[in-house]
Amino acid sequence: MAVNSVSNTGSTVDYKKVSNQAASSAKNEPKVNDKADTSAKEAKTVGSEAAVYEKSDGETSAINSHWDKKKIDNFIKETEAKTTEAFQKMIESAVKGQVDKIFKAGDFTIESEDLKGNLKEYFANMEVSDEERAEAQELISDEGYYGVENTAQRLFDFAKDLSGGDDSKFQTLKDAVLKGFDNAAKLWGDDLPEITKKTYDSLMSKFDEWEKEINSKKSATSGTEGSEILSGTVD
Repeated sequence: MAVNSVSNTGSTVDYKKVSNQAASSAKNEPKVNDKADTSAKEAKTVGSEAAVYEKSDGETSAINSHWDKKKIDNFIKETEAKTTEAFQKMIESAVKGQVDKIFKAGDFTIESEDLKGNLKEYFANMEVSDEERAEAQELISDEGYYGVENTAQRLFDFAKDLSGGDDSKFQTLKDAVLKGFDNAAKLWGDDLPEITKKTYDSLMSKFDEWEKEINSKKSATSGTEGSEILSGTVD
């Protein structure tokens, strides 16, 4: 499966919320390698750094007395870039989680020669008990944590939170999704299980709806401005 930056517009991102989501998601992903842990740590770092910046008016004044505007702008851009990267890693980790559970459930077989690096070692040495198999089957069910809609909605909600209500971040976040799935697909020789392909389609559908909402708001704004000009209320 082959599936084909952040601007500072003054919006407020709830970094603590998205950081906790990334950390929680990483905690639930399989320990295939240390990327999920790294993503959680990066997200926690982002939340911590953002918390230092987003202080009360009095405290912010103290910060501004030591930071000039350029340094503050650079700090915000770096912070948002780290958070977006953590989102991309979260996507990769979610895909690995699905593949892991599909494999344990006995619904997906991967030839060992198709695997790379520690993933090859991970699956080659895997032993699955009846209890683990039953748990995996439940997790990938329609209502399970790794089910198509639950996974897609979880990733989409994270993206919306990360945008902080700033529609200009839409394309950056969509690109992160594309890159995340591309990177995950490369690990499996482009042969992802059906559940992951459906998750991708569902997530892209949600982004399409989001884009329609954005375009609708733009059209409404343009129409209002045009009416004001015609009525003479705008100079």
